Amino acid sequence: MAKLGKIRSLRVRPLHSADIGFNSGGIIDERNALLARLGSRVTPFDFQNTIQASIDLKQTNGNGRLLFDAAAIEAAIGQQHIYALRNDGIRATLTQAITQREMAWLQRYKHKKQIVDLLNSVYTSTGQGRTKLERLNELAIRSLQRRTAIEDAYLDEAKKNPQWSAVVRESVSNSAILGRTISTTDATPIGAQNSGPTIQVRAAPPSGNAGGNMDHTYSSTSMTPQIWNGQAYVAPAPGKLTYQAQQTTIDSSGVQQHSTSKGFEFRHPLNDNVLRDERSQVDLQDEVLTHSLYGMRVPEMDRLLDAELESIDLDIAKIQLRYAQTFLFAPIAGRVTAVYKEVGESALPGEPVIRIESSDEILLVGTIQFRGVLDVDNSVQIVAQDVFDSGDNVTLTGTLRTVRGHDANDDVWDIVIEATNGAQGKPLPLNYTFDKVDTQISFT
Repeated sequence: MAKLGKIRSLRVRPLHSADIGFNSGGIIDERNALLARLGSRVTPFDFQNTIQASIDLKQTNGNGRLLFDAAAIEAAIGQQHIYALRNDGIRATLTQAITQREMAWLQRYKHKKQIVDLLNSVYTSTGQGRTKLERLNELAIRSLQRRTAIEDAYLDEAKKNPQWSAVVRESVSNSAILGRTISTTDATPIGAQNSGPTIQVRAAPPSGNAGGNMDHTYSSTSMTPQIWNGQAYVAPAPGKLTYQAQQTTIDSSGVQQHSTSKGFEFRHPLNDNVLRDERSQVDLQDEVLTHSLYGMRVPEMDRLLDAELESIDLDIAKIQLRYAQTFLFAPIAGRVTAVYKEVGESALPGEPVIRIESSDEILLVGTIQFRGVLDVDNSVQIVAQDVFDSGDNVTLTGTLRTVRGHDANDDVWDIVIEATNGAQGKPLPLNYTFDKVDTQISFT
């Protein structure tokens, strides 16, 4: 049975309202003229199915390049955004990340099976001593054998010369020269033959004159090099203008040289050999440790490569979300009731840029007088008569959501009622205040 109450004050408030802003700060670069104005009706943007689902899909072109890049995000958004920040930097970062992902895919993850097979061949033992660890162990054994062999040789040599098992203080060098040394010197000829002019006398000269006239005939002077052959000077053989003038023979057979030098850093060959091997063994142990730890990953390499690629995709997803969040969307359906920012102004993270309120679902907030007990979820009916002096009545049916009593008056309650606006009669505007006299309220 319905019980009547009396209104002291009651006002219409929106159930859904939002002062919306950007997740990150920046300069407002774009404004949707159709939506970013007072009184515009907006619809909620389905971010989950429009953006997040495409990010989670991770669709590629077959070569590891993600298709949901900056251009694809912009195409998915279309004209559903209200404002947009200046986002060139994030756009470039997203393009770079997608390109690097494509490079990593082509260089590494595309060949995952071949990489896993190769690593198994290098690290998984088949009992034939061909794995990396088996070869390192063999190298350690061989290094120790070399050390032992050299050490034995030094100890054996120390039986003849004790310095090989102790500190070497000087360097001794012995050498022997066997055979002869021949030195030959070729010299230029030192002899020459000179021929002078000749005179001839004719009894009957060619002119026919008698009387013993004399004709003079001159021949040219010449000088010919001569070579001494031990007995006389003779003309040199064709093509040879020198001769063997001197030959020296030095017999150095049986000559031995011995030298001893000091002044260098003292050495201990026996210990130096040990130190070299110990250093080699330590380095080999480091390699064995490194490759042993890496070898433990090889059986899980297939999954590790998948996890690496997934980590890359998650990093890209963060950038995709950051880029999408530079666009401002309506989270609820309703009307724009306030605009706080314009293009060119800066917006801080979370700072209100626009306000949207919905009048479809409303809250009736106020104070009533009711003799009885009120509980949350009680049904409430409100009848407003002669609304705006139009002669029309508006009936609202709702549910009591909060109730709080007053200490001084046990029949006064602060209440909040949730109701659907316009279900019976004309919808009431937001902030409408009910008339105390012309409004009836009842609870069941």
